[in-house]
Amino acid sequence: MKSPHRISTIIFLQLSLLYSLTTGCATTAQRVVTPLREVRNYDSTYDQVWNAAIKGLLASDQKIILSEKDSGVIKVDRKLSQEEIWNYANLDGWNKFWNTWKSFYAETNLVIQPISSHSSGVRINSQITGIYEKLEANWRFDTEYRLISSGKMENEYFDLLEKELR
Repeated sequence: MKSPHRISTIIFLQLSLLYSLTTGCATTAQRVVTPLREVRNYDSTYDQVWNAAIKGLLASDQKIILSEKDSGVIKVDRKLSQEEIWNYANLDGWNKFWNTWKSFYAETNLVIQPISSHSSGVRINSQITGIYEKLEANWRFDTEYRLISSGKMENEYFDLLEKELR
């Protein structure tokens, strides 16, 4: 039988380890990303902005799954790797380290609208989803989890568009 002193030491060490793991995750610094402006206006015609968006997306090998010029909607699907997801999504320590993540993907909508005959507005928003393996009552199943965008992906799409408008 173990002595009471040894048992209390073991419990203390386990609690210390648990505390350091949880507080270490809680204080992990978030990457600083330029704040996202979801809507930007351009002194360019609707056709110029539309063409620049399509050209920029194609030049960067983005998978365009929908482009409806009449409605102004372009939809892009993108798979994200385990390495790059941390740049595009803000995850708390629990979800980042304790889930067995299988895959990540993002669906991004670019909506282009004319403001006047010589200016247009663009709204960009992304929905990022992670799929992780969940264990419950000895059953394993995949669960989708909606992640919060850091704004980096949206800013990258704006950068592609603005590069083509120059």
